[in-house]
Amino acid sequence: MNTKKRFVADGVFQAELNQFLSRTLGQEGYAGIEVRLTSMGTEIRVRCAKATDLINKKARTVKEIKALIEKRYNFDNESNKVDL
Repeated sequence: MNTKKRFVADGVFQAELNQFLSRTLGQEGYAGIEVRLTSMGTEIRVRCAKATDLINKKARTVKEIKALIEKRYNFDNESNKVDL
């Protein structure tokens, strides 16, 4: 893929993901994301003010968000997986 097109595609991906997570995790103090491409897959780090509450009390919500991201952006478990 052309470098310019890839740069734009990455920016659109991050913007859409940022908007989705800000709507979904707004009550938990959503502060932003970091997207890293690793050899094992894509790593998405979510910054929240109440991260411990989100992990402990709403583990189901985190799993649902991960499943929605995988489905929307076509991450399959074998060749390209996502870690949230």
